[in-house]
Amino acid sequence: MRAGRASLIRPASRGLAVQKRAAERFSASPRARAAAKKALELDDTLAEAHFSLGMVLLRQNWDFSGAERELRRSLELNPDYWLGHIGLSQLKRYSGRFDEAIAAMKRAIDLEAPLGVVATILGLAYHCARRFDSAIEQFRKILDADPGNVGAHILLAESYACAGQLEKAIEECERSLALAGSMTIFRLHAAASYAKIGKTEEARQILREVESTWKPGDPVAYFIGAVHARLLEKDAAFEWLEKAFQQHEILLVEFKVYPMFDGLHDDPRFVELVKRIGIPD
Repeated sequence: MRAGRASLIRPASRGLAVQKRAAERFSASPRARAAAKKALELDDTLAEAHFSLGMVLLRQNWDFSGAERELRRSLELNPDYWLGHIGLSQLKRYSGRFDEAIAAMKRAIDLEAPLGVVATILGLAYHCARRFDSAIEQFRKILDADPGNVGAHILLAESYACAGQLEKAIEECERSLALAGSMTIFRLHAAASYAKIGKTEEARQILREVESTWKPGDPVAYFIGAVHARLLEKDAAFEWLEKAFQQHEILLVEFKVYPMFDGLHDDPRFVELVKRIGIPD
């Protein structure tokens, strides 16, 4: 770590501001696409605009080839643009090209990308590559700096569950639920981790509560499907994943590689849905 890196993660308020700006750039809204296209009409040499358009094409349009073209163009224009390397890492992870995803994140680290952004996305790359010990290390880094980060707790719980560290997984699920309150996505994520470690009643209780209040348009069908997948209820899983597809839920881009769906891989409907989303080999 270079000496200047510490200034990017302390004080905490500064780090949060950087992450907020980064999150805004990762927006997949139609407004973000329009803004990026307008910027490129005015100046086609803006690396940030190519990056923004690439992320919209990836997450909103599920256009992997178009997204890769724009992300690579952003890095041609500015090889030191750390957000461009992070965007490319995400695209590679969604496609299952984990070594490339991890290499892109390490380049972002060299460019002093903020710790919170790096640790989350690098941790997810390790997690999807089934390198759970490395994923745990990254999520712990976030919590060392921000103990109340509910997202990091929930991802840590999932990695512990996949690594077979049952007591730690339970502990992190409980912490996540205490912090998450009524946030449905985090509750469902915890339910999927519970299902992984055999605490099926806890998983089903959360699932029943969410399904009883779900209505079309609620953007959590993907995670409801994930919990059913973990419970090996394949028909229910694909029923909810179809709802997620019809609602064009953003997280479907990682469906092919996310460990929550490992129990569906031997079902022809898994391959069919991957093709419909357009995730490349």
